[in-house]
Amino acid sequence: MKTAIELGDDNPNKRVKIDKCMTVKELAQLLGLPDTSIIKHLFEKMNLARTVTMIVEIDYAKQLAGELGYEVCD
Repeated sequence: MKTAIELGDDNPNKRVKIDKCMTVKELAQLLGLPDTSIIKHLFEKMNLARTVTMIVEIDYAKQLAGELGYEVCD
């Protein structure tokens, strides 16, 4: 499975593969979103305080991607 970056804008299904913990910045790059959007969503919707360089656990990353309309593939 390719990452969201590899699939690019021609990916109408918005599929992503999240199989490891990653920083907020890495997650933002994977989803093609500003890191501030990820931080805001984590804080407001999931009650998680994270900075750009902090790790987002796999379960939270998958949940966030799903809430933002991405199909998460294992």
